[in-house]
Amino acid sequence: MRSIAEKITTRTAIPNNSTEVGFVNQTTEPVYKMLSIGTSIPGSGLADSLIAQYRDVIAADYAYVFLERNLRLGMAALDKNYTLQQSQREQANQVRQRAQAMLMQLSQENPSGRYRTTWSNSNANCAPACRNT
Repeated sequence: MRSIAEKITTRTAIPNNSTEVGFVNQTTEPVYKMLSIGTSIPGSGLADSLIAQYRDVIAADYAYVFLERNLRLGMAALDKNYTLQQSQREQANQVRQRAQAMLMQLSQENPSGRYRTTWSNSNANCAPACRNT
């Protein structure tokens, strides 16, 4: 987040294939918007303050989104119509059931729903460049 804030401050372009863009797109929180507001008053330390205040929420959200997306990707792979032997089909079903159980547990522990930041509430007014997908 500090790297993104520094690039916003110096008005340095952030390439689309950068880790910064990947990070912003991997969260449901409006990280870019928060950082752009935090850097709007140069030298105020607001960006650092916001990072310190919201880093745990953003980290939990990042982990949640990562796990949820990859569990769904794995389940989609298991749904493919592969030619499997009986023992392999049984193993695939067990893996699918464990993945579904993990998804259920993740949805119950969803940090985004539990800890929505005040920044999230105004994300609809954000320019397309700062919206998270």
